Amino acid sequence: MSPTAALLHLADSLTAAVEANLTLLMADDSADPVHKARVALRRFRTLLDAFAPILNDDLSDALHDRSRALFRVLGAIRDADVMAARFAETDRAAKSATHAAHQRQKGRKALKRKKAAGFRDWVQKRFSGKRWRQTGKKARTLREGPMTVLAALALDRAWAEALSNGADLLQMSARAQHDLRKDLKALRYLSEFFQDLWPEAPSDLFLANLRAMQDDLGEVSDSETARALGHDDTTDIGAPQSRAATAWASLVARGPWWQADLFEADS
Repeated sequence: MSPTAALLHLADSLTAAVEANLTLLMADDSADPVHKARVALRRFRTLLDAFAPILNDDLSDALHDRSRALFRVLGAIRDADVMAARFAETDRAAKSATHAAHQRQKGRKALKRKKAAGFRDWVQKRFSGKRWRQTGKKARTLREGPMTVLAALALDRAWAEALSNGADLLQMSARAQHDLRKDLKALRYLSEFFQDLWPEAPSDLFLANLRAMQDDLGEVSDSETARALGHDDTTDIGAPQSRAATAWASLVARGPWWQADLFEADS
């Protein structure tokens, strides 16, 4: 598949997932459609970053801005839901549940104002024709070249961003751990997008470690947020932090799964 075909296919698939879950959110009070819509928006924005070298800068900014606006609305709903669950067995249960319900209704109104239901069509219109294309020889070469070249560039950038937080997770500041968690999400999504381009590469173990790390660091983040809001959270964050540190050290030691010398040596 060419870079152009891959971009258009993935963009349509991800915006369809956003739209489907936003539709469910309007009538469903469960956390599932909120979570899935947020993930689809994150994946869409990661896609935009991956294809940035062939994507018109102004269009990329517009797509990011609208995606970010929807994500902020969903984030407020998600945070209230998580805290309501954390406070469910405390004397703040009723207040937290009421706040979560209020945030959900407020969010639904905001999504209607932002015409979230038309997000997919809005994106499709902007990818019609050729105006979405970045100009210049380099962009044209990447657009017309093999998908592996553009994919490797995106994965290399994401890997460098993750490494910039440090190799020892337990020595990182809380801010650095938070940044690492975000960088790992991008790295995971890119790996999922492009793993079929290198079918012999050991991507499965890499992705398993990434997913486990995200779960562990997410537990740490939610627990710390709850404590900041006054919840006497008894969750032992040492265990998930330790697991995440071990997984991160393993990933750093093995290196990127998509580098040819790595999987050729293992074959």
